[in-house]
Amino acid sequence: QKLDPDYFQTVDQHNHVRLLRALHICTVAGKPYSSFLGQNRKQRDFDAISIEICMPRAQLYDNINRRVDSMMEKGLLAEAKVLHPHKHLNALQTVGYRALFRYFEGEKSIDEAVADIKTNTRRFAKRQLTWLKNHPCVHKLPYDTAVNTDLVIQLGLEI
Repeated sequence: QKLDPDYFQTVDQHNHVRLLRALHICTVAGKPYSSFLGQNRKQRDFDAISIEICMPRAQLYDNINRRVDSMMEKGLLAEAKVLHPHKHLNALQTVGYRALFRYFEGEKSIDEAVADIKTNTRRFAKRQLTWLKNHPCVHKLPYDTAVNTDLVIQLGLEI
């Protein structure tokens, strides 16, 4: 509150992560966090384009399910076991790890944990699709076209 009264008035004061981040930036930079907000972005020598590869929802969800199964086969469980003692770290608060941590703590069976990973990953994908739908500047590319890398590059050059 003392270091940046302007930001303190606007931030959700129950969001400890944002408060700690702002406090850290104030301390390191020596100036209020709010002074960094709303600054003009640096001009770039290029234009960025956004492309959404559109895939039928059922196919997307099937790909997600198969990807989770593949990750489990390739050692996600063992990786999560090593990371479990550090589960409090923000970087480990992800869909897959969170579900497996619950398995290690006896709250879920392994099948339930894997099902949770699949469900939560599908929900995350749905949120991404919603975000993309609400941004008309994103160029849509049908999946069957997207598999042709040369065509994707050509379309990118034309856009």
